[in-house]
Amino acid sequence: MFVCLFIGYLLAFDIVAAGRELEGDSRGYRSAEEQARELTRSIRREVNKLSEKWNALIDRSDQWQRKLDDSLAVSEPFEYS
Repeated sequence: MFVCLFIGYLLAFDIVAAGRELEGDSRGYRSAEEQARELTRSIRREVNKLSEKWNALIDRSDQWQRKLDDSLAVSEPFEYS
């Protein structure tokens, strides 16, 4: 839930920042808005990576649970022998 709210905030912030014309000065420095927008993009990329890894972890956990359940079903008859 927190991640969804955080992503929503980032999207809203990025939309507001994208509406402005942002250019660095002649020395190549970026404005605070440009830096904030880049930080927002970077955080969004990291959140997406984390979300993908979390989903992969859930999938592996489900697979492991199925293996454990199958093993338990096979071993139960031997417990009472």
